[in-house]
Formats: sequence, C-alpha cells, structure tokens
Amino acid sequence: MTPKTKVIVIESPTNPLLAVVDIEKIAQFAREKQVTTIIDNTFATPVNQTPLELRIDIVVHSGTKYLGGHSDLCCGMVVCSHEKMEKILSLARVLGPSLDSRICYLLERSMKTLVLRVNEQTKNAMVVAQFLSDHPDIANVYYPGLDNFEGYEIAKHQMTGFGGMLSFEIKDKDPNRFVEELKIISPAVSLGGVESTICSPTLTSHVKMSAGERLRIGVTDSLLRLSIGLEDADDLKQDLDNALKKVPDINQVK
Repeated sequence: MTPKTKVIVIESPTNPLLAVVDIEKIAQFAREKQVTTIIDNTFATPVNQTPLELRIDIVVHSGTKYLGGHSDLCCGMVVCSHEKMEKILSLARVLGPSLDSRICYLLERSMKTLVLRVNEQTKNAMVVAQFLSDHPDIANVYYPGLDNFEGYEIAKHQMTGFGGMLSFEIKDKDPNRFVEELKIISPAVSLGGVESTICSPTLTSHVKMSAGERLRIGVTDSLLRLSIGLEDADDLKQDLDNALKKVPDINQVK
C-alpha cells in the first residue's frame, strides 16, 4: 500500500496453484484504507463463492469459462453495486466491448445449467484430487478441498464447494509425454467446459516468465493444471492412471 494505491486486485483460488486468499480480511483491510477491491472469481464461480457477501466491491468472471461452459463463446462479466456499475458502463461504452446477439444467446443458454454443471464438476474434482494424492507417481496435488491443503480451512469458510480446477506435479516422468498419452482428457489452454482439459502452465500462461521467476512462485516444469469436466469420474481416474503407466521414469529413459 502507498498513498497512491486505489485498487486491490485478488484471485481466489489462484491460477495455477489454487492458493486460497482470505477474502474477508482483504475486504476489511481495503475498506479501512478506503481502497476499492476487485476479485477474479472465475475458478470458484458464483456457485461455489459469492465475494459480494464477503464485502468485495467488484467481482469479475471470464464468461468464456464456467459461465459459458461449452467452449464456444468469449466474454466477460462484472458484478458490483449500481453506483460502481454506472462508472464501469460509462468506460465500457467508450472502449466498445459489446456482445453480439449470438454470444448473448449462448451465454443465456449456458447460465440455465450453471449450477448443475459446476456441482458435478466440483464433485468429480474431489474424486480425482483424492485419487491423485494417493498415486505413487504424483508428487503434489493442489486442490482446496483436500484437508491437508494449506488453504483448506479458509476455503471451507468462504466457499460452498471447492471447484472443478486442480493442479498436480508428476514425479520422475516427462509431463509432456504424459499429456500425449491421455485419451479422454484433452490438452487445451482454456478451462471450465463440459469436457476435461489439461495444460502445462510453464508452456502456456507462465511461458513469458523466466525459469527462476516460475520456480520462485512454485510453477515447476512438472506442474499440470487440470480442468475437470462432466465425464464419469472413474473414467477420468482410469485415463490418468493409464497415461502415467505408459510413461517411463526419466531415470529409465537415460
């Protein structure tokens, strides 16, 4: 914080390590300093987390992800008070981010099934996270719903569900080769759709950071981010297990 600080922007859970931020504490601190708060609530969705009730000022979503849910539209959403919305709309009219009728139709269609989709994805994610945490070829699993996760207690307090996103690190195997062996889970940068997708943050969202910077924040070359879809959880577990078995240990390759 400096005298010039006007806004605090947070994300919880974060991308890609699913770290959990204490939203109420941030909101209270910001209000004492008379600073506006903004949260990216894309990962949690309105189904699992309602930051306005935790006194955050402005909530943003990538509607392309869970709100759209079918990997077929591109949009964003802002949720806040009428007073703040008037200022945002005034700027938006100047910048011109207007949705066409087809995108509006697709978004309205998708919102009708949002709760059903997210609840099932959240349920599947817990099953897969527990499976991976017990797997001998997995070094670490990052998911707020695991009781040994660092942010579990905070997540349990401020979330009604832990979401459909998780990340994990493979032990002594080539992560790129592993992704190639998956049959049901597709490699893709986007997330939140009805289909399960996976990507390497090192090669996608964090590719422009140096190796040292990535290591400092915990984004290793073996880290993979997994967006859980609506497939049967047992099928997803089998797909992950089969791919892990097909990839030889790095030591064996050498």
